[in-house]
Amino acid sequence: MKQAKGFTLIEMIVVIVVLGILAVTAIPKFMDVQSEARVAVLQGVGGALKSANGIVYGQAAIQGLDQEKIEDLEIDEGSITIRMGNLDMDKENILKAMGTDINIFDITDFKVDGADTSAVMFTHKAIQANEKDGKIPFADINDECHLFAYNDPRPSGQGGKVKSQIITELKTDNC
Repeated sequence: MKQAKGFTLIEMIVVIVVLGILAVTAIPKFMDVQSEARVAVLQGVGGALKSANGIVYGQAAIQGLDQEKIEDLEIDEGSITIRMGNLDMDKENILKAMGTDINIFDITDFKVDGADTSAVMFTHKAIQANEKDGKIPFADINDECHLFAYNDPRPSGQGGKVKSQIITELKTDNC
């Protein structure tokens, strides 16, 4: 009698059950990967922004512009605006100082302790900006997954020395 080759129905069911158990335990671990990736990208953009600002600040200090309120600094990509040696948080300035393909928007009506300052928002989402100037009013921001960066207008430093700085705030709810 000729012996049949192949798998029995029981063997195939056992394999399917084992694969099902593996899938049930493994899938939840990979479900949150997109959210974690979005957060990691925003953290990377924040690090790149601070690094680019460090380079700009170094060039400004060499040229003696690190104590100027607002000044233009010449770099290879053209002229950028700086505040106290730091990048002015403006979409055009940032794109000259560092390349990025993440969505970036200028923010209007932003204040720190009552003082106006420039600010930008980095996000994964496409947001409808003002058609006239391409900016977003601060009060209209409802995106819960973004990196917000601004020039802090408050004096800091020791011995009466004023030192502006870039502040970044990462919001990762619902990424």
